[in-house]
Amino acid sequence: MIGYAMVETTDLAKAILFYDAILQPLDLIRVEENFDYVAHAARTALDVIEFYVTRAFDQQLLRYGNVVIIAFAALRWAIVDQFHEIGVCSGGGHKGEPGPQPSGRPAYHAYHAYLGDPNGNKISGFNDCNTA
Repeated sequence: MIGYAMVETTDLAKAILFYDAILQPLDLIRVEENFDYVAHAARTALDVIEFYVTRAFDQQLLRYGNVVIIAFAALRWAIVDQFHEIGVCSGGGHKGEPGPQPSGRPAYHAYHAYLGDPNGNKISGFNDCNTA
């Protein structure tokens, strides 16, 4: 199951204007904003973020494989760990150890694992249910 999608930008203010405009007819609205990212959710499920726009995580210029993340939802942390291990063993690039990731939301502690697929696209396995 796709958990969320994320795109990176070098100009967050410009990206906010663009995505706020095109997501509005889809009933996705901005529900969070801080210095590093904005998050959008459906009007009918404001606590379920579906789309993020974020500053480039590695602070590098945007390039192929460094601008989009597709995140796959997992039921438990152990499944996230397994996702990462299998991904690395299957030819994916290691993009960081699985573990808790900070967020701008109080009491939200998602557990992520990041990989590069064999073509360099970023993917993530994650659990945001605090379920080890």
